[in-house]
Amino acid sequence: MKNVVVEIKGKDAILLQEDGTFIKIRNKNFKVGEMVDVKSKMFSKKTFLSLAASIIFILLIGTSVFAYNYPYYYVSIDVNPGIVLTSNVFNRVIGVEAVNAEGAKIIEKLKVRNRTMEKAMEETINKLTQEYLQEDNAELLISYIGRDNDFIEKRVNKINDLIETVENNSKGNVVIQVIGYEMVQRAKEAGITPGKYNIITNLLNEEVTEENKNASIKTLMSRFKEEVRNRQESRKENIMREENKNREENKNREENTERKEKIKENNRENPNRIENQIRQENRENPNPSENQNRSENQNRMNNTPTPIRNRR
Repeated sequence: MKNVVVEIKGKDAILLQEDGTFIKIRNKNFKVGEMVDVKSKMFSKKTFLSLAASIIFILLIGTSVFAYNYPYYYVSIDVNPGIVLTSNVFNRVIGVEAVNAEGAKIIEKLKVRNRTMEKAMEETINKLTQEYLQEDNAELLISYIGRDNDFIEKRVNKINDLIETVENNSKGNVVIQVIGYEMVQRAKEAGITPGKYNIITNLLNEEVTEENKNASIKTLMSRFKEEVRNRQESRKENIMREENKNREENKNREENTERKEKIKENNRENPNRIENQIRQENRENPNPSENQNRSENQNRMNNTPTPIRNRR
């Protein structure tokens, strides 16, 4: 019967048989994955259950180790030092990475692996507060990146007290953002944190350059706020321009309407005026035909030539 070596344990080898059961035999320099021909033997139920339990235990341990070390979400922390903390599904920090020299100096002083994300953030931010958030208008950017938005939202709510402490003990402002998971790889390729990458590419709508890559969060946020103010001013000007245009159109419309009404009124009055004039003339000349004949006779007489008398 052909069997597959699935594990080597010291002097013993565990094989998977064709019928799906496991057997343990003496290890003769076998390798995992090797096909082994073993003569069929009878095993006791106790031996079989013992082997099955061992395999299940191994699988469970392997699965747990994999789950613990699998990245589930990230938090990037930026002032100008850029630091990325990686957490597993159990909310334990499994990775700490600096994306610039200033960040590297900070993480040298940190011991945050295997701690909860909130504790790791607290220790990291306290270091940044002491060294980088004591100048006026400093900016601390905290960015959450994960696939499960509900999970991320709960994690954000966990740091309210921490943010309040930072703002009370420093001159800096704290900005929190939740960004898409796809930012992680793009930011890594650009050599910056996901948080800074989001500001540059989405908020400022720029390509990553050496200049903005090395700029502090304070500088980038100041530019963004200035851009927002400019957009608001431009929007106000457009609104005022549109309102003036509408007022002018309404005024012209009202003037045209008034002009049309006057024309209609004049048209209604003119027939009455003509009729009144005719009546007045009839009162002054009760017999218009006689007057006309008299006028014609007078014209005829005026046109008759005077006879010339002969001289003697």
